Amino acid sequence: MSDTDYVAARAKNVLTIAQQVGPDYINLNSEPDTDLQLTGRTNLYSTPQAFAAMNETIITQVRAQSITIPIGAGVGTWLNGQAGATEWVQALLGTDIDYLDLHIYATNYDFLPNAITYADMALEAGKQVAISECWDVKETDQEFSGTTVNNEASYYARDTFSFWAPVDTAFVEAFVNFANWKGLIYVSPFWTRYFWAYLNYNQEQSAGAALDMSASVAEQVLNDATVQFVNAIQNSTPPTFTGQAYQGAIATAEVKAVTSVSAADYGVTVAPNSIVSLFAANIATQVSSATNPPPAPLPTSLGGVSATITDISGNATPISLIAVTPSQMNAVLPAGLQAGPAVVNLTTSSGAQITGDAMLATAAPSLFSANETGRGTAAAQVVIGHADGSQTLIPAIATCSSSGCTPIPINLGSSTDQAYLVLFGTGIRGAGGASAVTAMVGNTPCQVAFAGAQDTFFGLDQVNVELPHSLAGSGTVNVVITAAGETANTVTADIQ
Repeated sequence: MSDTDYVAARAKNVLTIAQQVGPDYINLNSEPDTDLQLTGRTNLYSTPQAFAAMNETIITQVRAQSITIPIGAGVGTWLNGQAGATEWVQALLGTDIDYLDLHIYATNYDFLPNAITYADMALEAGKQVAISECWDVKETDQEFSGTTVNNEASYYARDTFSFWAPVDTAFVEAFVNFANWKGLIYVSPFWTRYFWAYLNYNQEQSAGAALDMSASVAEQVLNDATVQFVNAIQNSTPPTFTGQAYQGAIATAEVKAVTSVSAADYGVTVAPNSIVSLFAANIATQVSSATNPPPAPLPTSLGGVSATITDISGNATPISLIAVTPSQMNAVLPAGLQAGPAVVNLTTSSGAQITGDAMLATAAPSLFSANETGRGTAAAQVVIGHADGSQTLIPAIATCSSSGCTPIPINLGSSTDQAYLVLFGTGIRGAGGASAVTAMVGNTPCQVAFAGAQDTFFGLDQVNVELPHSLAGSGTVNVVITAAGETANTVTADIQ
């Protein structure tokens, strides 16, 4: 069968499903790497452009038959290994898919943060987002192949044991929260049999299984897990701890129309006078940005969009707007808000009134990273102070492209020089200055020379950290700051 015939057959299959089953959604495919392995069709699955073109052809042929069911396609968040699947997602978002679908299994490297990145890309492009498969595969970074999830039975058999219940519970609850945060149209955990039955590791061992996870043993363990699952269903056994937790999460989940997070690391606790991102559907029909630099005030309305925040005291204050898109609003919260729960009321460009909750703290430190996820290399500069009073500025400690960010090693200078790592974040100024801020670089406590507002951008804070020469040769190190006792997200720096 030629590639053209193959694509036509796939379109016919989708059309048959649409006409005879009538599902709420149709997902074309979300693992091009797996499809390539199964079909061997390199012309269709080996590049982002070919994959996107194939999906567009299928959609065109199906839509020509007056099918209006939402159609999606996507990627596994592990695609292309640590480099990420940004190009694949971008290619798909250029097609007529209605939503981006994600498969999430590996929790290694940046694969979980990738889900946030890809969801935001889709929402920014005006597409919806879904997760049709997700589970926490139990494998180390070394075991992970780098391009695909290892699907050997010896890995899947690890999932069967009851001691994983707390981990599985945290995973599925996290993705229910993620679904509510990003307004996903659906999320579907994969190994739902563990909502009903796990195996007892000791009992399996007592039954004579070597549990060395060789192929034959793993197949037997998986078979035992299936038997346990079937028995639980037939006997109306109550759900496992994981199942009960998931049941409770979806029963009590309340989709908030507006979700408010820190613009630096997407943390849910935010501070007065900090930069925030507000997510919602159909905020505006076009992108609008503020053009007035400080000290001129930011507008409280952009493109017909406005918002207020009401703190625990009942004080309702307009929110200053930086930029507005169809699904996101970047803004600066007003100063003087009281810590505690708050309510955000947003008026869309169409005049619709939508609302959501926010959690305010006096200080909610968060640091920007070079890749804009709040993880990885810091969005930072280095200033080298010389003995003669002059300074050398290193404007960035990472270079970034569509494939990711590469750290630039920091040279601490000569023995008479003093290097300062200049970090940028938000939610820090409320701590009250450098005396209330601490810094750890690797395992070394470092002096904070300055912490406060950075006056060239609204809501932006700056922390200057002295880097002692003892750090020379450290390589990649974690950078952790606290402000008023609250710890910010961890970023990294490379020190040569």
